[in-house]
Amino acid sequence: MFRAILKSDSIEDLKRLLGVSNGLGRLYELYFNTSTFASAKKVCESYREVSPYCPSKADNISILISQKLGDGYFEVSRRYINIHHSEKQADYLVEKVKLLNKAYPRTNPVGSIIKDTHIGRNLGEGVRGKPFTYYRYRSGIISSSDYDYVVNTPNHLLVGEITPLGMFLLYMDDGCLKVTTNVTQITICNSDYKVRCAIQKYLDSYGIKSSVYVDVVAITSTTNVIKFLNNFVKPFSKYMPDCMAYKVNLMI
Repeated sequence: MFRAILKSDSIEDLKRLLGVSNGLGRLYELYFNTSTFASAKKVCESYREVSPYCPSKADNISILISQKLGDGYFEVSRRYINIHHSEKQADYLVEKVKLLNKAYPRTNPVGSIIKDTHIGRNLGEGVRGKPFTYYRYRSGIISSSDYDYVVNTPNHLLVGEITPLGMFLLYMDDGCLKVTTNVTQITICNSDYKVRCAIQKYLDSYGIKSSVYVDVVAITSTTNVIKFLNNFVKPFSKYMPDCMAYKVNLMI
């Protein structure tokens, strides 16, 4: 029953797989303590087995891609990546730098992260004219050809090469989870229309339906939100500090 529901996109699909025409309501109650296909599907998705994460060469490149699309600034003349995060996301910056260090061992270590203050709103935090604390990191020289490839490839073409780890980092950087009585939604922000369309196509390859709007890609059903979290967050939860938990807290 569990596998059949996961393979089905509608109650009609489920009936065909099971070879029945009615009586599903009793099965929903028996197995999932609910009365509808949609609710049973949400429960199944929430318990889907998550594949373990095994680092790869593609993941190394994806870390760079995620920062080009996300919160990183590429200082091309020096072959650096600069990354800034607000004080409340300092622990996330630490985890991100650890991943970068593992992928490219000659990059500057976590100890090189600097605490600083900024005036205004150029970093997306605080009130204009008032100082706020943030943390900044400079990678040092990344000599790998991966750096050249990521710098010279158009952003929308890079999306198709991003691995689940890269999508995890991109979501942590530029994603948001909204849960209200009537809405369960994940959005990923990007100002480039081609990139947004590429992200939609990428998500669709994982069976995750989304929509492209002004500056965001939106995933707007609970079932698809759960699919996203299972594919791109749960396998990497050990890299997500408590300060980022607001991006994944979802009650089924």
